[in-house]
Amino acid sequence: MQFKKDKSAINYFILALICFLFIISALSASLFTPLFKKVNYGQRLPLLNAIYIFILWIIEIVVMIVILYKKNKFDILNIKREKEELSVLRILILFGITLAPIFLISGLLGWKLKIVDDLGERITGDFLTFQLCEYGKAIPKLFIVAIMIRLFQDGMEKIVITKYQIPWGGIFVMLTFGLYELLTYDHSFGIFYFFFPLIYGTIYLVSKRNVFITFLLSFFIYLL
Repeated sequence: MQFKKDKSAINYFILALICFLFIISALSASLFTPLFKKVNYGQRLPLLNAIYIFILWIIEIVVMIVILYKKNKFDILNIKREKEELSVLRILILFGITLAPIFLISGLLGWKLKIVDDLGERITGDFLTFQLCEYGKAIPKLFIVAIMIRLFQDGMEKIVITKYQIPWGGIFVMLTFGLYELLTYDHSFGIFYFFFPLIYGTIYLVSKRNVFITFLLSFFIYLL
């Protein structure tokens, strides 16, 4: 492992931290709790919270992308590199990396998919609506996570040279987003979700740094 000086790496780290602040900004939903409680005697509070957070994250993502591109011509989504085709071997590896955590959680749940366990056997219309909003909310959240991985990975590689690729982005997301999720959300398998960012970071490297593939496969892991 060798180190080199590159001040531009600091910008990548700052942007990655800003993205993490986007995740934390979901806590601002509590400010609107008194207002949301007035809707249908508070029965729509979880649903309204989910909708608010979804809209907030979408706005934050769009604003960040637009500002960075207009001011610095910075392609935060790494679109140019995403035109590279993947070999059959890489596709198979990505397939295996995605299925491994899905099978792990499925096995712990008695060999049923997480989405089936989430919905339960006797599901009401209100619960289904709320759960769909939760899944929808995960879309911008995991997109932010994919961007965080890209930024920190590229930032670290500007100052650290290694013989083998290390999922720096996954490590960073695990210690920030993963820890935050572990401490603030009541997941049945929270400890596993804490380590899953390492898988997301590996997906980013295997997919030749494709932000969209990283997001898509991360969402499948979260959903299934």
